[in-house]
Amino acid sequence: MLDTTTVIMEEFASQPHNLATIEGRGNSAFLALDCPTTLAAFYAFCNGQSADRRIFLRGCTENHATAYPSLFRRLPVDDPVCEQTRRWRAYKDVLLNLRNLEGGRWRRKDLGAVLQHYGIKTPWLDVVRNLYSAIWFATHELRGSGLAGEVRPTAKDYCWISFYRRRAHATGRRLQVKDISAYHSSAHLRPHAQHGGSLAMQKDDVETPHPCQDFNAFRIAQIRIPNGTEWKLSGFMNSAAFMFPSCDLDDSLQRLSIPVVQEILDRACSKFSIRPGILGNISSYR
Repeated sequence: MLDTTTVIMEEFASQPHNLATIEGRGNSAFLALDCPTTLAAFYAFCNGQSADRRIFLRGCTENHATAYPSLFRRLPVDDPVCEQTRRWRAYKDVLLNLRNLEGGRWRRKDLGAVLQHYGIKTPWLDVVRNLYSAIWFATHELRGSGLAGEVRPTAKDYCWISFYRRRAHATGRRLQVKDISAYHSSAHLRPHAQHGGSLAMQKDDVETPHPCQDFNAFRIAQIRIPNGTEWKLSGFMNSAAFMFPSCDLDDSLQRLSIPVVQEILDRACSKFSIRPGILGNISSYR
């Protein structure tokens, strides 16, 4: 995170009516909040500080030091550039082959922004635009993989929400932002239920990926919340069944769950000499 991150958090915490404290220093600094209404106030405060008035949220059960998209995590230290290139080419091969699925939705630009929400590993970072969705993901763990995943409330003492904006303060670089509800089919039910969006360093149609894939330069705040009863969300609309609709309701999940899609992922891994599983698999949770 940038030094400006600490400035934003400190400015908010200095206001007498805000029940927030800064803990840690430099890149490890975070804002500790105990009250849900203070989080709502901070969300509004950050929107006001952003040039385009748009803040993107990501809830996690852990405090991650970096923010790499799933496709580029854990690159080998001996030759990260070559491995990143191989993964990018494999990913592009998957996009090309998924165009053969029935329906025009699979030929939309930046399809990876959608696929990230369904378990395929892409260069897109999945985020949400809804404060309640961010809290839900911060307080729940997704366990298992594939079509037999499970959702459980986390037992950890603290949960975390990262705040991102489109432009990096230090360099002026701007992220690619994909509002899935505005640019992609309503048949992609899962990201719509989650109020999901996606961020990327580059569009899907470029030849090579940006060399730096860590989104920390765009993170303006890291929030720690206690895993207490006052943060619990209840009712069907805050259940795994709503956040991850079943194949019976989610047409895109049904179409992606066929064996040919996993074959496309596996073939791309083999074709470009990357480890099996690097491109992920279609996920379903209950």
